Amino acid sequence: MSNNTIRVGVDVGGTFTDVVLWDGNKFTQTKVATTENQADGVVAGIEKICDL
Repeated sequence: MSNNTIRVGVDVGGTFTDVVLWDGNKFTQTKVATTENQADGVVAGIEKICDL
């Protein structure tokens, strides 16, 4: 796997949406509240983990 590859995993639960990022060297994880529109929670988690 190239170091330019980034992998993102998302688990949407009833209370929290967990996001994990693998950049080829280390794992980073974050947790955000699950929203009524689950897609919004996924986007919020990805933005948070990428510091956007």
